[in-house]
Amino acid sequence: MEFFNTLIDQVDDVLKVRGGRRIYDKHFGGEFVDQNICVECPHRTELSQSFTNLSVSIKSGNLEESLEQFVKGEVLEGDNAYLCEACDEKRTTLKRLCIKTLPATLAIHLKRFDFDWERNKAFKFDDYFSFPNQLDMLPYTQIGMEGTAKQKRDVSSLYHLSGVVVHSGQANAGHYYSFIKSRGSSEWFKFNDDVVTPITMTTQTMVEECFGGEFESKGSTRNRYWNAYILLYDKATEFCPPSPWKKPSKPISPTKRLKASRLSRIQDDVMEENEDPVNALEELIKTGERSGMFTERLPPLVRNSIVDSNIKLLKEKAVFNESYFGFIKKLATSNISASNVADYCGWNTKLLCNFLLHTYLHVTSQFHFLETSWEDTFKTVLSSDPSAVETFLEFISSTRNQDYLVTFLLTCPKHSVRSKFAGLVKLALEKVEPGGESAVAFLGRYLTIMTRDIPENNKHSEQYFNIIHHFAKLSTQSVQQLLVGKYIPTFLGLVLSSEKWTSNQLSNFSGGYYTLGLVLAQTDLRVYQDHTGSPHTLCNVTSTYQSTYNFTNPSALLSHLVLVCHSVSQLSVANTLYLLSWRNKETSLSIISYLMTSISTVQGHELKPLFTLLLSLLQLEDTHQIARLERVIGGEPGLFGIVKTSSETGPKRAYQCVKFFTQLLRTNPSAKDHITTHIPEWQWSVNWLRTAFETGAKSSSASNESATVKGFQRTTSAQETLTDATALLNEIENSSQ
Repeated sequence: MEFFNTLIDQVDDVLKVRGGRRIYDKHFGGEFVDQNICVECPHRTELSQSFTNLSVSIKSGNLEESLEQFVKGEVLEGDNAYLCEACDEKRTTLKRLCIKTLPATLAIHLKRFDFDWERNKAFKFDDYFSFPNQLDMLPYTQIGMEGTAKQKRDVSSLYHLSGVVVHSGQANAGHYYSFIKSRGSSEWFKFNDDVVTPITMTTQTMVEECFGGEFESKGSTRNRYWNAYILLYDKATEFCPPSPWKKPSKPISPTKRLKASRLSRIQDDVMEENEDPVNALEELIKTGERSGMFTERLPPLVRNSIVDSNIKLLKEKAVFNESYFGFIKKLATSNISASNVADYCGWNTKLLCNFLLHTYLHVTSQFHFLETSWEDTFKTVLSSDPSAVETFLEFISSTRNQDYLVTFLLTCPKHSVRSKFAGLVKLALEKVEPGGESAVAFLGRYLTIMTRDIPENNKHSEQYFNIIHHFAKLSTQSVQQLLVGKYIPTFLGLVLSSEKWTSNQLSNFSGGYYTLGLVLAQTDLRVYQDHTGSPHTLCNVTSTYQSTYNFTNPSALLSHLVLVCHSVSQLSVANTLYLLSWRNKETSLSIISYLMTSISTVQGHELKPLFTLLLSLLQLEDTHQIARLERVIGGEPGLFGIVKTSSETGPKRAYQCVKFFTQLLRTNPSAKDHITTHIPEWQWSVNWLRTAFETGAKSSSASNESATVKGFQRTTSAQETLTDATALLNEIENSSQ
């Protein structure tokens, strides 16, 4: 299929440059439309894109169902809801891809090939897959899905099968041939290299030659490894001109003509004796060999390719088996009990490293002999001598032969492989001496990856940061090593290098945020705290690392951490924000300001982690606790101000503010004392909630903190919040009299 796409693109591009018409685009070119249709409002977005073929899965078993799945689409709802630009609000949306314009000749690619990343090899699906001789494409078009009856009648959507490209063989070796229908007649021909033969194309012929699947032969079940790969359909109303391609001017040699004639007679004789195509093919080859037909030697390039493939197959069969795995395990552990184990430890470790990285991590879990724990074997070898850990860390971090850290932690697409490799690294780090020469060298190379490779390979970086977090949790010496290794400026340089990180990318960095909090906890922040009365800024915290990272914009860090809090995880950044806030008025109030701004602007279902973090920050009992409380209660924007502005336009936001206040007053005595200066605002907020609950709200079991419902709902939780808020108001009013 790649050859087909490349051919038509390059030919049409050359014709366009030379001023000619794009002949392939005219015949094979159609148009998709990518639609986002909002369910809760009348808006939609559509994006058109051209195509020259359709790629469909064969898992459904037939073409019609595969096309239905192709245009079915998916519903985006809940946290995954689509942001409607017209409404500026997340909406439940149907996202689908359908056909806007049908081509004159429809090419359909059947997805029969895939790649097994665990075994590092391609494979082919020989499953049964049927397709009709006549195909109506109307149900899969935009007009077929949305158009009127008249529009549907005007669409030319009926197609007739005109060609089938068949692949015979396996994923890495095989042969292509074609069945082509003569335009203007019902005759079919089989094109197999330079041999063209007429064929009667019946339903049974299609089943046997094109549909794939299984068949019975001599009491056993076999797979039809020859099956359709590309289907070509012509529009029923399309005028089909004669083929522009000329027959080759060079005549067929008498020798080739004689051999083809003899082969045809032998084939007819064999097929009469044996109707099974596989057995007939075997007999045909044997007969040809006996008759001396196959005397010509293969070209050296073809012969060498076949030999290399056979050797590779034999090696794989020899490597991926239980005996070989058991042999490696015995060999790697044979000397660990010897008195001179240090003499063999390096060889044992390198042997195990090569096996784990080049064989074990490439084997699928379906092999039963993998049930034996290789993790225990790895632990045993690492525990045999301190040099084993040093050898392993040097082996995986050295880039002389292959950058294993980048390969197995960032670019490998299989989550299971990345997890297994990360598990091996964590085991080694548990046994290395923090601050030792080996640990320092490994960590230096490891942190280099953060600036060199992660900006371009962050899609699968979660295990990379999980390893750093695991190392930081091992001991205070590990954290100190990260601090000395300049983890803080390196990590901040990465996350603040772009303002366009997606929530998935930030989620991959979670281990890094947890580690940032652990490292800051080991930093002597007291010299930057203002209990001495000296002026300071957040820049002081990283002033030690100015040579590595010029941290000149502390507000960027604070706004970034707040973004991570509500879009990814509150827990991953909470410790960092607590440490930066403690006894630090300027930074503390800056964090509160970013939180309050976010509370007034983010979607209602994103408020909960922000309120959780805010509640914890207000519990910090230092000299600036009252200042933080006043900023939250009476600042701009403050919670009471948000309640008033949101009471009409966003009642769910106003409700969550009141609910937060009741939690704050119940858990924070300082807040309860401070609220006495804001009793009128608290009275207004409680009265609003009572009015909203008794008049405008609907009874519902859905949460007011979710994105699935509109407007304020009369829930059990809301009733409890109103009761608690009223009791607190009465208590505060009585105590102030």
